[in-house]
Amino acid sequence: MKADNPIQPRRNFVKSMLAMPFVAAGALGARSSMANTTTHSKAGSLKVSLNAFSFNAPLTKGEMTIDDMMVFCAEKGFFAVDITAYYFPGYPIVPADDYLYHVKKKAFNLGLEISGTGVRNDFTEADSNKRKESVLLVKRWIEAAEKIGAPVIRIFSGNQKPAGYSREQVLDWMLKDIHEC
Repeated sequence: MKADNPIQPRRNFVKSMLAMPFVAAGALGARSSMANTTTHSKAGSLKVSLNAFSFNAPLTKGEMTIDDMMVFCAEKGFFAVDITAYYFPGYPIVPADDYLYHVKKKAFNLGLEISGTGVRNDFTEADSNKRKESVLLVKRWIEAAEKIGAPVIRIFSGNQKPAGYSREQVLDWMLKDIHEC
């Protein structure tokens, strides 16, 4: 195509416009078929999840419970909640299964998905025993995430810059620990 040929760009534009009804029909068909397979969906296509950190102060101070937060989310029309692990009672210890299943059932009864959870860990610690503790913490909370139906778990790489160790060494620790998790 020559840059000075004014007809070719118009032809391409017309061809693309002729294809638009088919693209739009395909997109609408895909969207409606997705809506038919979603069993727990709210109106609209944007599915918004609230992270428990949004209520950090009241959750940390005991002025609000995870149940309270989920009720708020359901009342405000959120699709899901992300219940960060450190808001569970007794963290870093994983609560008993009956409590985990209570949270899962409460979310379901409120029409909420549990979009994820997260833990506080640090894979940049120079002390290998502390890193092993972080690995065990993450593994325990992966199992808890499964029990509450959370498809995602966030972990931290860490933010330490241990003296005497190169960035590459610290990166190797992190990758090894993440892989083990």
